[in-house]
Amino acid sequence: AIKKLAGGAQAIVLDVTCGSGAFMKTEEDARQLAEAMIKIGKGAGRNMCAVITDMDQPLGRCCGNTLEMQEVYETLTGKGSKDVTDVVVELAVKLIQMADKADGMSEDELRQECMDRLSDGRAHLKYSELIVSQGGKIDAIGSPVYREYPFDAMHVTTPDEGYGRSVRADLIGKASVLLGAGRLAKTDPIDYGAGLCFYAKRGDKVRRGD
Repeated sequence: AIKKLAGGAQAIVLDVTCGSGAFMKTEEDARQLAEAMIKIGKGAGRNMCAVITDMDQPLGRCCGNTLEMQEVYETLTGKGSKDVTDVVVELAVKLIQMADKADGMSEDELRQECMDRLSDGRAHLKYSELIVSQGGKIDAIGSPVYREYPFDAMHVTTPDEGYGRSVRADLIGKASVLLGAGRLAKTDPIDYGAGLCFYAKRGDKVRRGD
């Protein structure tokens, strides 16, 4: 929240996560943190709100620097996973309302407008402009040019048939760090191509060998 205030934004929507992979493990703790951050923001004269989201399992299907940025690209071209898209749209709706840009539209109408912009190319165009403004490059098909690219290193298969009961977001995060996607020490280099993809999440049916 402090970094957002320092950036000068007048309207701020905070995504406060809760669950095994979050700083706050329970919804009540996340709510208290959100209220404290909103109080700080309002004390600084900013318009703020918070959305509490689930981090009991990873958001999306990937963990890792380039992998997550590729998932951002998929989302902003209307091909992202439903859980990522739902969170992105909800945060966007709140920010549009707080910025007084709703033009009389209801929340449902704003959600549809956001979905339309994801599918018709307008969100992708803005994303491309942002990448270029930060010194990045866009290739011929409109995808960002990444510093390092992931490759298929190994698979982990399921030994039995059944349904996914849980995906420990905290352990996924620790595994990605051990692979090189994060640092164990400040001097450690980052492998931007390292990470994990998960093909089954909570409630998904799996067969032996998947």
